[in-house]
Amino acid sequence: MTDQNRPADWKHFDDFAAGIATNRLATTDALRGQTFKVTLDTGRTIDLAFTSLDTVAWSEGSEAGADWYEALEVASNVFFINMIFSARPTEDEAFIVNTSTRRVLSVRERVREAGEAPGEPRVAQTWSAGVLGDPSVAPGGIAPAPTRDLIGLTAHYTYSPNHVYEHIYLSSERYAWQNLVGIQRGHGDVDLATTWKFAENQYVFGFREFIIPVASLFFYNWDVMRSTGKFLGVTSQGKIENKPAGARIEKKSRTAYDKTRRRSDRVGGNAMNKNYEAIKAHYAGSDAKDLAAMMAPVTSRTAWTEMAGFPYAGTYVGPDAIIEGVFKRIGEEWDGYALKLEKLVDGGTTIVGIGTYSGVHKKTGKPMSARVVHVWEMEDGKALSFEQFTDTSLVAAATV
Repeated sequence: MTDQNRPADWKHFDDFAAGIATNRLATTDALRGQTFKVTLDTGRTIDLAFTSLDTVAWSEGSEAGADWYEALEVASNVFFINMIFSARPTEDEAFIVNTSTRRVLSVRERVREAGEAPGEPRVAQTWSAGVLGDPSVAPGGIAPAPTRDLIGLTAHYTYSPNHVYEHIYLSSERYAWQNLVGIQRGHGDVDLATTWKFAENQYVFGFREFIIPVASLFFYNWDVMRSTGKFLGVTSQGKIENKPAGARIEKKSRTAYDKTRRRSDRVGGNAMNKNYEAIKAHYAGSDAKDLAAMMAPVTSRTAWTEMAGFPYAGTYVGPDAIIEGVFKRIGEEWDGYALKLEKLVDGGTTIVGIGTYSGVHKKTGKPMSARVVHVWEMEDGKALSFEQFTDTSLVAAATV
């Protein structure tokens, strides 16, 4: 939404952010002198060297720099690392790292140019799980992944005596908020949201506002009922700023949804066929090498997961990330890469495709053939999520 469409009394990012870090945890110097090697499921490898309390030397491929960071210990052995980039002022990146289990979650944020993505929030986020240290050694704990655990929860977040907000987690894609105490009192909205489970009683939540050009990222520790995070947004003066925030959490109520009824409501009438036909058309587009047709059921909130061990393993959110992380790389690295669809199962809101991958790896010249299953979670003809299951060893063998 442009300033022209902004409600007259709507506040700017810098108006409500002032003082919102009052109840935030303190930063820590615990990482000074340490080095981290982070390997993400998307294929990125980032090296971090924490040279002081607030300076980190980083490198990724041919890029390198030394930039500001802050670290906060948000749970035992779990660090929230917030970084900005002097050479890329429209971007930041946060790493949530458990140094004991070696699990990692990366969230990259970018302030888009005005008008770059009409109808979408101005600030975009890309979420990726990964591992700390040697990626060939399996990490402990559970793998960070998108979750529906918060749906139905209403909670109050007290950032300071003058900043109290209510959150209502509506779905896997949206949440509602209202300001109970503060400069935004009486204001509220429904915005895009993403929630990942990092560990038991630990969640990472991000929202992206439509009206205000701002996004947030918070680590929720249910054991101590604390929220720790930051905002990236555009101020009233047009400056891009990364601002800290933190709150004490109070759970207020929980709505239990009738899952059976909700499922039958969605698959009643033509909804079932609509989901099936959308994915049937996706595979027809695949046969025709028509990328636009393949991406038709994909939205900016679709979470697309390629299986661990697959060359393009990871979870990609939205069409741009999916094309860059999966389909572009397939085209660059394979000749004749194809999926022969053998069966498409209509489960209403769950559509399952069964078939066989084939292709010849360009670098090695080796052919590949592997059975595959795709599981689509759908709503009203659009994909909420996609997950791939295949024999990754057969695919990997063709690449070496």
